[in-house]
Amino acid sequence: MNHQRFKIILLYLLLLSPWIAVGAIGALRPAANSPLDWVDASFAPRADYDAFSERFGAADVVVISWPGCTLENSSLDLFCQALRESPCFFENGKWLFHRVVSGRDLHRTFSNFATRLSDQQARQRLSGSLLGPDDSTTAVVIAFNKEGLRQRTRLVPLIQLAASKYAGVEYSQQHLAGPIMDGYAVDRASEMTMSRYAPMSSIIVLCVCVLCLESFYAAILVFATSCISQVIALSILHHCGGEMTALMIVLPPLIQVLAIAGGIHLVNYTMDAARDTGDRTAVAKAVQIGWLPCVLSSATTAIGLGSLAVSGLTAVREFGVFAAFGVIVTVAVLLVLLPGFLAWRSIELKQQKTFDRLSFLWTWLMNLQTRHASHICLILNQATAD
Repeated sequence: MNHQRFKIILLYLLLLSPWIAVGAIGALRPAANSPLDWVDASFAPRADYDAFSERFGAADVVVISWPGCTLENSSLDLFCQALRESPCFFENGKWLFHRVVSGRDLHRTFSNFATRLSDQQARQRLSGSLLGPDDSTTAVVIAFNKEGLRQRTRLVPLIQLAASKYAGVEYSQQHLAGPIMDGYAVDRASEMTMSRYAPMSSIIVLCVCVLCLESFYAAILVFATSCISQVIALSILHHCGGEMTALMIVLPPLIQVLAIAGGIHLVNYTMDAARDTGDRTAVAKAVQIGWLPCVLSSATTAIGLGSLAVSGLTAVREFGVFAAFGVIVTVAVLLVLLPGFLAWRSIELKQQKTFDRLSFLWTWLMNLQTRHASHICLILNQATAD
């Protein structure tokens, strides 16, 4: 590749980098994962649910209780008041909840002068819903509105903090349930997975690159190219309105693995060409040999992922579409940036002896697999069946 042309490409990439970085950071922000969002609004049960919620209020609630949460516990009033009035539960002057109600509130409402229900009658009305089998233990129900649902990762810990502060309940004694908590658990698991395993995965991938390429410089080039592909794919996800759902967290490692695989092939083609024809034409020959396999491999992968777009599940459909675009971006980055870097500074080749030793190891493993292919297939099939 012409050095001047490659510098222009890098300049364009540098100019677009703020837009790309903002998009990637925005895509990595945790989204509100809700099983309800996995189906379209046109799906009949979902449409019935939406119509019911529109008429009677949303069913996205958190139910919280604890030992000592009874109708006689006056701290429930302080806790509910904090949920209704504390500034942390408001956004731009708008309350983030649809409603907050406790069994104590309803019991007081049923027992007032207007209804003229006795204490026993009021308890019977609440029995089985906001009153436990002992006719005393109750709970607080917090219904989230749409904006509150988007911020549940922030709001759930604040609810627990309010229960601890105003009701004197330790975190270990608090019992929370409801649809909100189901999605909140998915949010936390997704965030923990990304923060815990993503760095470890990247380190392993870099080590594999060094092992396969025998050159730290080449490994860094391939790894950097995969990171650029990841960032661009995440930026496209954000700017096209996508969110980092529990399924979409598979997108970054998928892009990285595909980019690493293609990059290793191109670098190895370059090394082979350099040994045969010299450094001057090695990159051009490697691209000439490798562009078609890379394009065909990426095209078939993109078609396979794109076929998920016909799924009836929204999350699966979105993943298929964005993953297919990510694969296309990856092959474009590989065929443009990686050859440019390789042409800018050639790879220092190891001695042929080292190459032959590692080559012998991989050849031996391949021959071993070929000789025992039938047994390996039987074992894998049996393991899958089990």
